[in-house]
Amino acid sequence: MIDNFSRGALALRQTQGFGRSLLRLMWVHLPVPDLSTLCRRAPSLKIAPDPRPTRGTITLIVDSTGLRTHSGRDWMAERHGLPKLRKTWRKLNIGLDPESSHIVTSSLTTEHVGDPGALPELLAQVADFVCCFIGDGAYDGAPPARAIRDVFGPDVEVIVPPPSNAVPGDSDVRNAHIQMIADHGRISWQKARRWVNAPVSKPRSAVSNR
Repeated sequence: MIDNFSRGALALRQTQGFGRSLLRLMWVHLPVPDLSTLCRRAPSLKIAPDPRPTRGTITLIVDSTGLRTHSGRDWMAERHGLPKLRKTWRKLNIGLDPESSHIVTSSLTTEHVGDPGALPELLAQVADFVCCFIGDGAYDGAPPARAIRDVFGPDVEVIVPPPSNAVPGDSDVRNAHIQMIADHGRISWQKARRWVNAPVSKPRSAVSNR
């Protein structure tokens, strides 16, 4: 019983520390409830989701980033020289609407799930009508393009940079991208197609600069 209480107090203390760190990163000066207050209020706390109103047609930018998971032994390993455990990772996949800067879809997968494998779950969460899909080279290929058009229709514009060794195939749109890159260069193709960097790069750099 004491052990269970200690584990619960540790989790609440971690929540308290996470809240303080998050507000510090956001430069927001607000008090964070201590673990005793969290313990009293948690059983009756009800969080209602705040649905984002749909705006109709949007552009969807999709990307992913790796997140390292830490165990409870990391601090002990550094302080007492215990053997370190094998690093484990999770992959955060998000879809961003660049006009509103809202994250309209997200999923957390294991490190063994590639970007194309996580794409169907991401697309299924999008409530808006997507007129343009933008992604990096990981989404190049027939299966991702087929999944995108199955969800958003055949008229959706797919902007994915083909690799440097790409060869023409069955897709006329992709063949046009390959030809334009060969004629004018990749930078000119990016400007003409409004291709932008991945959405997770900005939040990640913003955190690292604090």
